[in-house]
Amino acid sequence: MKNEEMKNCEVYKELRRKYEKSQEQLAEESLLTRDKLGDYERGKLTPTPEDIVNLSRNLNGKRLCRWYCYAECPVGKEIDLLPVDALNEEILSTTMMKIMNELNKLKQIDINRLIEISMDGVIDKSELSDYTILRNSLAELGSAYGTLLRIEDDGKYIEKNQ
Repeated sequence: MKNEEMKNCEVYKELRRKYEKSQEQLAEESLLTRDKLGDYERGKLTPTPEDIVNLSRNLNGKRLCRWYCYAECPVGKEIDLLPVDALNEEILSTTMMKIMNELNKLKQIDINRLIEISMDGVIDKSELSDYTILRNSLAELGSAYGTLLRIEDDGKYIEKNQ
């Protein structure tokens, strides 16, 4: 078995352990047999999307679904999805620092300069460095925004009574 395949199948066991569930308990809650869950954990079988949805419901959120779409699903492998690590927590403070850093970079560009760049519809050599800062910062902000949405979707750090 390849290293990547081994890591992929370990996700199921590690998430089950993280949420302190036995194979029997998680299999029953997820409408699976214990043998089938064991085969997923050993990498003998790749779960069906339906099984991933059921497992995800019992492993605290949609993280497993997003990971499956990124790492296992043939369609997800073909398109440029954001990488997801089902075993690692996304950290709100790191994401917020990333956002602040990128906003500071954007402050370096004068608003009048952005207007100049956009007026003629062409980016010439004198505008390229400002345009590159803008493009790269917006890409990073987009990625950070996606992370915030995933954190919110998982119910992390968000008070549910708001």
